[in-house]
Amino acid sequence: MNDFFILRCFRWRINLVLLAVIVVIFILGTNTVWSEQAIGTRTKRVLIISSYSSDFPAYALFADGIRQRLAEDPNTAFQIFHESLDLLRFSNNDSFIENLETVLWQKYRNSRPDIIIVHGEPATHFVKQYGTKIFGDTPTILVAYAYFQEMNRYRELPTNYTVIAPLLENTDKALQLILDLKPDTNKIYIVLGASAMEKNTLQNITQQFSLIPECTELIYLDDLAYQDMIEYIQEIRGNAAILFLTFQQDVNGVGYVPTDVIKEISKVAQVPVFGLLQPYIGSGCIGGYMINTKSLSRQAADSAVDILQGKTAKDYPVEIINTGSYWFDWREIQRWDIDEASLPQGSLVMYRPTNFMYVYKWYIVGGVVLFAIQTIILVLLVKNLRKRKRAEQELIRLDRLNIVGEMAASIGHEVRNPLTTVRGYLQIFQRKEKFIEHREQLATMIEELDRANTIITEFLSLAKNKKIDLQPGNLNATIQALLPLLKAEALHFGNEIHEEIGHIPMFNFDDKEIRQLILNLSRNAFEAMDAGGILTVKTYFENEKIVLAVKDTGSGIPKEILNKLGTPFVTTKASGTGLGLPVCYRIADRHGAKIDISTGLEGTTFTLRFPPVNPI
Repeated sequence: MNDFFILRCFRWRINLVLLAVIVVIFILGTNTVWSEQAIGTRTKRVLIISSYSSDFPAYALFADGIRQRLAEDPNTAFQIFHESLDLLRFSNNDSFIENLETVLWQKYRNSRPDIIIVHGEPATHFVKQYGTKIFGDTPTILVAYAYFQEMNRYRELPTNYTVIAPLLENTDKALQLILDLKPDTNKIYIVLGASAMEKNTLQNITQQFSLIPECTELIYLDDLAYQDMIEYIQEIRGNAAILFLTFQQDVNGVGYVPTDVIKEISKVAQVPVFGLLQPYIGSGCIGGYMINTKSLSRQAADSAVDILQGKTAKDYPVEIINTGSYWFDWREIQRWDIDEASLPQGSLVMYRPTNFMYVYKWYIVGGVVLFAIQTIILVLLVKNLRKRKRAEQELIRLDRLNIVGEMAASIGHEVRNPLTTVRGYLQIFQRKEKFIEHREQLATMIEELDRANTIITEFLSLAKNKKIDLQPGNLNATIQALLPLLKAEALHFGNEIHEEIGHIPMFNFDDKEIRQLILNLSRNAFEAMDAGGILTVKTYFENEKIVLAVKDTGSGIPKEILNKLGTPFVTTKASGTGLGLPVCYRIADRHGAKIDISTGLEGTTFTLRFPPVNPI
């Protein structure tokens, strides 16, 4: 019994839980419905009526703009229907018009749209005449392309009608644009069809041409068969341009799609072609001051949304708007050599190339410039590092010279005095009879002492604090005085010597030291050349500096030796002391001059550049 009671209580509790779940689901569902109603989610039926066929470019662009704008409304779902009346081909057929009225009435009498948008003439004329009978009081927006003087025909309309009228007062701007971009133009050919609507257009546009210069001739191609018009345009040459308005029907009553016509015209024309409507862009025309179909469609869709939301109708049912703007085809601008900078401010340029180079041109240019700057900086840094390294090597060499010079100054005299004493005693021994058999050995000893004395003399030349006697003189005179000695040296080695004495001013220098420098460099050159070599001693004046150059025709200095030149005791000669060049560097240093070395397989040149001087 107790078990049965417990089981019943358990079932009762389960039923309560299930009931509670059902109640919660019901409440949530009800709230969802109420929420949808609260935010106004609804579906509206929109009918778009076109004057032309469904594939007519201007209508396709217009309908696409309507669809895009309506899709942006978060609170309304739209069903869009299309009716293409094709009145371009059948506008003169009365039976077609009557049957069209009947068909539309039967089609929509039981399922009328919430709003109607009518695009272009002659559909607006058709709906204005038959719309009330077909659609009753359904809100209707007429998008009527018209001139200002034609607005009166839309003044008296039923209250459910609203008119959006993009003005066609843009022909004068189109003509002026042609003259601005092509100032040499003296003939403008205006292409226009022969339909009733196009003839009406011709009457209206002629009133806009009062500002066109008299020197510019306007030629109308409005009364020709299509093929005759194409052949005529094919022969146009010179400083001329073509302004294409529209071509829906030729003089024989044959209908055409304007975008196809302007495409064919642009293909055969030998002069630039301009247009008035946005759909013409991409068909071969340069562009022009054009009605913006996309902007027009958005304004029509905005008005439709306002009306569907219950906003009050305007007191004046005709809304005149200007959607004109400058549109251009980049490809045609390039083809006809038009400077893009000359286009009106705010112009929209379509069909720019999307290749990598064009899109990222300035990034690439910036990268190249940055790379060039970095390269220049890197080159300068490398040059600076090399210059710094050379300066460090020069400092090391000078430090070594200074150390050697200090040693020379401190011990040179102490060594030379005993040597002089020894030499004197050896000369005395040479004169004594008992040393006759040793005279050759004594002579050799004296010769070696003289050689040691010469080395010590060169050693003392390295002294940093050695005083120099600067006197005004001419370097050419010093060289001329040395020439006999240099020629004797050249003859000894089987070489030749050439001098190239340039015009140089007098300046202050130590004649003895410069002589020693020239002799050291010349002896090194003679020893570096084989028989038949040529030594050239040259002087010239360059950048306010006196320059001395000593050039040989030897085999050049090895690279491993080149960086060590000027270091004391470094030599490539078996009997050399390695002090000749260090002495030259020390002499140059005392004169504030700099030695540069240029070497190669054709020889070596030592160039001594003295500091800038004012001629004495």
